[in-house]
Amino acid sequence: HRDHYEGTEYDMTKGILAGMYGNPNYEIGGDLMKKVKGQIPRAISLHRTSYTMVATSQKPFPKVWYALDAPATSVFVPFYSQANAVDPSFGTQYGPALQVFNRSTAFWAFDFVANWMNINYRNMSQEMVYPKRDELQRWVLAEAQRVEDEAAKLTDPEEQTRMLNSLQLRMQRRVTEEWWKLADELIVRYNDGYYNFPDGRMDFQGGLPQPDWYMRMIGFSDDFYRPADHYVRPAGKEAYEEAKAGALLSPLVASPSHSFWISLAVTLAACIVTFWLGTFFGKRHAYRSYSKVNDGYSAL
Repeated sequence: HRDHYEGTEYDMTKGILAGMYGNPNYEIGGDLMKKVKGQIPRAISLHRTSYTMVATSQKPFPKVWYALDAPATSVFVPFYSQANAVDPSFGTQYGPALQVFNRSTAFWAFDFVANWMNINYRNMSQEMVYPKRDELQRWVLAEAQRVEDEAAKLTDPEEQTRMLNSLQLRMQRRVTEEWWKLADELIVRYNDGYYNFPDGRMDFQGGLPQPDWYMRMIGFSDDFYRPADHYVRPAGKEAYEEAKAGALLSPLVASPSHSFWISLAVTLAACIVTFWLGTFFGKRHAYRSYSKVNDGYSAL
């Protein structure tokens, strides 16, 4: 459920659409699909997912595992068929709740983090979001198993329900609180495009450089970069692999040598024109000055 086809030929964290930071959240559709025919993989963990549910019906405690927003960046928590407790953070998610940002809801916590990751998906997922997700998911699984084992020893169904209700509430609250803390930390750690304060070093700001294969792909060189002159590739080319090999992928992309000769030609032409204009106006000025001296006047 958290998959973007990583490791396959359809890996959505690779290639042109994923950009320089491996973002699998593609936005393609609308009028574009009417103008350009084509297809892209639909991720199992689609970035605009509202929620994901996985039902497990094993006795003695069947349940639904529920994750808000995109499952790749969410935590599954159990809702037991025998329990009915829902924390307010999980109880208000849709309808008018989606129209106003609300820090008391779990949905906005997970949705905010998922959207903030678009700044640099690769670094955030590897350094902060996925590790935190896995940490919380391990805790949820272990705690659920522990409480289920204890509840299974009880003979009173009402006592079991009270125990499961308490578990559900505790999990929902902790997951929501931890994810908002993560959201706040991401704002600070990735401010202005940096990766700030790694390893707890509060005096350090580290840049997140663009990968070399991407810079070659867009035609970056030792010449001034002109965005309007640079495109990626003609249709049908395997752009990502060619870019990794160092190829510039479109006839519209000026190579460094071509740009150099164009710049040199323009510079020489400007020098010649400037020299000619200087010579022409200099001679005229000298002639006028000479004429005024001969008429008994001094040149100004």
